[in-house]
Amino acid sequence: MGVTKATMKIEGVPAATRVMRMLSRVADPVIEVGPGITGVQSIWEEPRGAGPLAAMVAGGRYLAKLGHSCSVLVVACDLPLVNEAVFRMLADWPGTSSVAPIVAGVCNPLCARWSTDDLAAAERVLQEGFRSVHALIDRCDMVFADKACWPPEVTDANMTDADTPYDMDCLGVSWCAG
Repeated sequence: MGVTKATMKIEGVPAATRVMRMLSRVADPVIEVGPGITGVQSIWEEPRGAGPLAAMVAGGRYLAKLGHSCSVLVVACDLPLVNEAVFRMLADWPGTSSVAPIVAGVCNPLCARWSTDDLAAAERVLQEGFRSVHALIDRCDMVFADKACWPPEVTDANMTDADTPYDMDCLGVSWCAG
């Protein structure tokens, strides 16, 4: 992208701030694992820049220190069309298992609900030297949310990440460097 994804502006708002505003209407508490640009409590993964699995572990640890003992929503900031309906769908999904949507045939674990048991498994996977969230999926009691079960206001595009300017163009998103 040429810029930190968290600071790229979508509709004039930094991507991370946009995601956090919507997430705050569905979840409490909310934290940012990253540079602290959203205005909510922020922490860093260790080491900094170690990737999404390390960020999930850091966030899970911090929430546990706060006394939070329920499932959590884990959301990357590079979902330019994510909407509040996505967060409500994940938060309200029946049961207590982790839930990840299947987007264009692929699991999106960074727009998902993670159970406390699976967050504990994430810590073990990280300690084993893995950095990818996908290394965790096979060890989890995860429900894969198929499109047929989504509410009408949720689409693949809402949960599609954008890693390049081309991805943003394909999604029809106007953006600029932060």
